[in-house]
Amino acid sequence: MRWQIKEHLCLPLLLKVPQLRNLDIRPQMALCRRAKPEVFQEKGYIFQADSQIKQVILILCGEVCSYKKDDGESGVPPQKISAEYLGEELLDRMPSKTSTPMDFPISHKHIKAVTKVEAFVLTVRDLREVWSQFEGHLYDSNIRNWAESVLRKGLRRRRLVKRMEMLVQEARANNPRPDGRARAPN
Repeated sequence: MRWQIKEHLCLPLLLKVPQLRNLDIRPQMALCRRAKPEVFQEKGYIFQADSQIKQVILILCGEVCSYKKDDGESGVPPQKISAEYLGEELLDRMPSKTSTPMDFPISHKHIKAVTKVEAFVLTVRDLREVWSQFEGHLYDSNIRNWAESVLRKGLRRRRLVKRMEMLVQEARANNPRPDGRARAPN
């Protein structure tokens, strides 16, 4: 029951991330099971400038702001951002094999919690485990569903063409020619 609640809360957040939206449902559910709930306190850092991004944050509720490293010294106020997820740069760099070394992306801004932020966190380890477990099957069902729909449409079109040909032949056989003579059978 507990994992079902977690999946119910986490899956809609996961589907907002473009790189995860097109995954097969099995890897999506595996990511939901591995996601860990975390609370970032008000005014606490989520990411700091010039630090490595090693997790994807799926924001359930709360507000965040961002500012550049030198904005605090120049008096530029932090800008609230309407983020539903953070750390998507990490997904662009995920290796296809777990043994491949990874070059972590660097945060160019401070990301801070304006209010208490409740989120689900996916670490590099979580992502690597799902990628390795489902490697080669991450997107297969979507491709398979697409292929099946194309084949179904083709079969329907073929049946429709055959049916139309049969109706035309019946119409020719049952209707005499305009000059009153019967049509010769084919």
